[in-house]
Amino acid sequence: MLTNQKRLPSGSDAMDHTAIDCDEASKALASSFDTARAIGMAIDPRTLRVYKQKVRKFDAWCAARQRPACPTSDETLAVYISELADSYHFNTLRGIVSAVSFANRVTGLAFTPTLTLEVLSGIARVHGVASQTRAPIEGGDLVRLVASCPDSPRGRRDRALLLLGFCAGLGSDEIVGIDYAARGPDACGHARISPHGMHIEILRAATMRTDARAVVKFLPRRAQLCPVAALEQWVDEARITCGPLFRRIDQWGHIGNARLLAKTAPTIVRKIVARAELAAGASQAAADRIASRYAMKSLRSGFIKSAFAAGASEERVASHLGYTSAQVLRDYRRRHVALRDHPTRAVLLKERATETR
Repeated sequence: MLTNQKRLPSGSDAMDHTAIDCDEASKALASSFDTARAIGMAIDPRTLRVYKQKVRKFDAWCAARQRPACPTSDETLAVYISELADSYHFNTLRGIVSAVSFANRVTGLAFTPTLTLEVLSGIARVHGVASQTRAPIEGGDLVRLVASCPDSPRGRRDRALLLLGFCAGLGSDEIVGIDYAARGPDACGHARISPHGMHIEILRAATMRTDARAVVKFLPRRAQLCPVAALEQWVDEARITCGPLFRRIDQWGHIGNARLLAKTAPTIVRKIVARAELAAGASQAAADRIASRYAMKSLRSGFIKSAFAAGASEERVASHLGYTSAQVLRDYRRRHVALRDHPTRAVLLKERATETR
């Protein structure tokens, strides 16, 4: 860790990189990840590995240009991001900024990427931010999907995955990264079942603006569509006492010990949707086309829409999902209201009423 290094000066001297030894800066940045492990920071080990890869590339770029990697200059990171803008997706660039910010904070250095965030905003305006909007799975849809899951080991696992993903608002990485009873070294959280419900603790990675943190959720038992009961059935079926909660099942229906892959979770959701559409009378082509609109995030967005429809406040929903800000939820609400109260809907309804007279 760097204790006697000079910090980069501000103003016109900010780009004078001779003040810091680049080799020592590189070692300091690399050691930050060892420090994070040593102090047991609340961060998913898989995220830590991804951060380390991103920081290693940033460090090599700095070394080639005789710029110190740590303490990181806001200007240095901004230049690095701008050079990558034509070659990388916007979310990848944002992940790089999060990784470098995290490494600096762990090393004990204050780092505020003000200029870098402005550069990111400019990149988003010039290149655009591609986003895949997935159709939400709301409460009514969930009833139909859960009913379509067969009474088999795979069906019980998928039913638990659907209900837990919906009620807890978990993404693919989070839901497959949960262990049962206690968190293992490669897990991002754990779930415990009690007579009153289910306790879930998820480790959220650091971002550009927030530190790594633990998010605790509690899901009470319900009379219908109960995620606790569904999980109990799956745990009993798979005879799970510890380790990965959601596990792979081979083509013969044998339950393994290996953790379900994150990229498999959206596929499972789409298969369930396609099966429900086929049961409703759709053709295979139509069922596949409809299923392609859904993913794991459909469960979380559907939960948010259903919670708003039931009258829940933004603050309560944000707290349950572990969001540090309700701004994301305001965007959901804005889209929901825009669709519900769109002026063309009133016009079309009026025209239809006139035609039927």
